[in-house]
Amino acid sequence: MVVNRSRTPWAPLLALFSFFLPAARAADLDPALLEGGYRAVLGLWAQSDPRAVDELVKFESSIISDTDPQTRESLHKAEQHVISEAAGVDLEVLVPLSVLHQEAYRYYANHGGIGAAQVATHDRTLALDLALLYKKHVDTPAAAALASRLIARLASVSTDSFQAAKLFELASQADPKNGVPLLGLATVFEKSGNYVDAVAALERMRESDPASPAKYPEATLRLALCLARLEKTDKAIELLAPLAQKPPVPWIGLLAAQELARIHQEARHPERAEKVLRSALVLFPGSVRLTLQLASALDAKGAQQEARTVLDGLAEIGADASDDSRYRYNRFSQELFDDADRVVEPAGRQRLALLATSLSSGVATATADGVAR
Repeated sequence: MVVNRSRTPWAPLLALFSFFLPAARAADLDPALLEGGYRAVLGLWAQSDPRAVDELVKFESSIISDTDPQTRESLHKAEQHVISEAAGVDLEVLVPLSVLHQEAYRYYANHGGIGAAQVATHDRTLALDLALLYKKHVDTPAAAALASRLIARLASVSTDSFQAAKLFELASQADPKNGVPLLGLATVFEKSGNYVDAVAALERMRESDPASPAKYPEATLRLALCLARLEKTDKAIELLAPLAQKPPVPWIGLLAAQELARIHQEARHPERAEKVLRSALVLFPGSVRLTLQLASALDAKGAQQEARTVLDGLAEIGADASDDSRYRYNRFSQELFDDADRVVEPAGRQRLALLATSLSSGVATATADGVAR
């Protein structure tokens, strides 16, 4: 989110709270003090101050202790009260508030640290709950689509595969037309060796968004490889062949060719593997892996001299630093980030003025549901 680096009226107030908080935990603090500290952080966020996320991290981590569950409870109640007041003025403020707590969770996901488990869980849970509240209370298709992407964005930075799977599923449920979270869910399943559920998630993605194979070729690649591992090789070959012949994205085409050739060779069809590999080497002449596979296929069909000739050419190829296809495949798709960020970043930024107004409006009618722990 683009931020304004100018000094804001909230900075002196936050400095005051920062002076008091490190010396005491939430159980020893008056709720009004906690609410005031949180309001000061939200004031910075509403003004696009770059210090907002860092100050939220310092504020919450100075209060929440992994050894004292009551500290999280006390802070939760204080933040819940402030959020309820602000949302009572305008429910749209739930969006930038969710983004703020996502950014705090991103900090902990990137930095970790001893004693941070409870505060990281607090921010992840609060970010999720705010997105779900937004969907429930605004209750429009646009709100459902935005909530889905808020949750998917949170899942994309999760460091726990179980939590990531849960979040991707919730993102899909929030907006069934948004198939992208199912790609994330399938990735989690695949990483854990659960190919059956990975296939089911990817097939759901195709059903929810018929255009997804064209928009997200990685989903087709993952579906093909999961089917291959389930020994459904005919369907896997059908899906891989177009990706290898006309790569929609270089790394996807390269990996599709490698896997398609492997399937053919394991099925004892080295001549088919050779054909795939020779075509792929026209597109990716610097691929060491493809070259090694070609030599193996030639050897398997009895062309040992030709295989040696291919291997002799490896010295001239050298390592291809651009061949990061397997590295990319083993990580969450950039599409998960891109799809969510395209929507979430501007949506949060556009609502900061509403947050500023809500904070300055004083006590307002609180939302009935509050926020989850």
